Amino acid sequence: MNHDDALKRAAADARTMGDAPEFASFAAWLRGRGTAGASHAMAAGLNGAWTRRLVKFSALWALVELPVAYWSAADDLERAALAVSTLIWLAIVFRVLKGGATARGVFVFLCALSVLAVAPALPAEYANFRLAFWLSLVECVVKCGLFVVFVSRYIAMEP
Repeated sequence: MNHDDALKRAAADARTMGDAPEFASFAAWLRGRGTAGASHAMAAGLNGAWTRRLVKFSALWALVELPVAYWSAADDLERAALAVSTLIWLAIVFRVLKGGATARGVFVFLCALSVLAVAPALPAEYANFRLAFWLSLVECVVKCGLFVVFVSRYIAMEP
C-alpha cells in the first residue's frame, strides 16, 4: 500500500468514526463508576470478592516481608524508611478498600512501579538470599495480578 492509499483509508475511517460510542473516562473508572453498560466490568473490579481478597493479601504480605527486610537492613535509617513505607502502603490499601478514587489510582501505579523495581533484582536475590527471593517473587506475582485486574477492569468498560 502506498502513501496515497493509506491517506484515503485514514480519511474514510475518520468519516465513519463520527458515530463512535463515548467510552468511560479514566476519572470515572477511578471513582468506581463507568457508563451505564459498565456493570459487567464493575463486577470484575474491586467490588469482586477475589479482588478485595487480593488487595488485603498485598497488605498482609507487606507485613510478612517486614521482619526479613528489617533483619537485612543496613542501619536504623533504612529500618525507619521500611516502617514508614509499610505504613503508607497499609494506609493506601485501607483507602482502596474504602473506595477512595485517588487511592485506587495511586495503588495501581505503585503496584506497577513495585513490579518494575523488584523484578530485575530477582536473579541476584536468588543467587544470594533465597528467602528474600521467594518473598519478592510472591510480592511481584500479587502486585502484577492486581495491576492486571484493575487495568483490565478499565479496559473492559463498555459504553
